[in-house]
Amino acid sequence: MRSGVIRQMVSRLFGLLFLFALPTVCSCVSYIPFTNQLRTQFHLEPEDIKRVQFYTSADFSLRRDVTSEGSKLTPGGVIR
Repeated sequence: MRSGVIRQMVSRLFGLLFLFALPTVCSCVSYIPFTNQLRTQFHLEPEDIKRVQFYTSADFSLRRDVTSEGSKLTPGGVIR
């Protein structure tokens, strides 16, 4: 009778450990660099690449120089 209670406690303990360990294991994400080799390997077209989510490994900032010399804004919002 006593061994049944111990087995039940051990089973519950392992169940709890599994529940707490599962989020930790699932949250381990590895990032791989996006290269032309990956693009070729997965046969990615420009439309496919638009849906790829990218991450940066360092901070960066975007700057824009505003001059009107030689640049024109097209109706689609592209600067030429």
